[in-house]
Amino acid sequence: MNNIQMILKNLKSKGYRLTNARKIIINLLLIAGQPVDVFELNRLLIKKGMIVNKTTVYREINTLVKERIVKEIQFKDGKMRYEIQLKDNHHHHAVCQMCNKITPVVSSALEKTVNQLEENIIKENEFHIIEHSLEFIGICNKCEPSRAESTGLPDIKRRNPVPTS
Repeated sequence: MNNIQMILKNLKSKGYRLTNARKIIINLLLIAGQPVDVFELNRLLIKKGMIVNKTTVYREINTLVKERIVKEIQFKDGKMRYEIQLKDNHHHHAVCQMCNKITPVVSSALEKTVNQLEENIIKENEFHIIEHSLEFIGICNKCEPSRAESTGLPDIKRRNPVPTS
């Protein structure tokens, strides 16, 4: 059973109707490859030939967030974005400050470090962590040459070079 089938089965078992709009929104969020805002989601719906009232899109998103199928993500720009929340797909994001491209960051080393930090926070601060969010802001490889040309600044290689020993 694939992800969309599992999500739809879960919703149906909770008494939700499986409308065309709901199915397409879930599918678009699954294949988007990055968090999308409602404007982008509407654009993707229109591209699929489906005209859906913006209120319906918000209502569907709210239902999916409530059911913990979709996760709300708000980056530094303040815009609310949404992505499917799969149990086996925890990741962080790298955001280009020039083109706003959002790239999932999947790293077992990063996850190990974050898990250790969480354990320390829990132990040292008597604090129960429900979830965490981590984003890296920078300039993607595609935008880096144009940034250097437009500002006259040298290419950014790395803020803190990793020692080679």
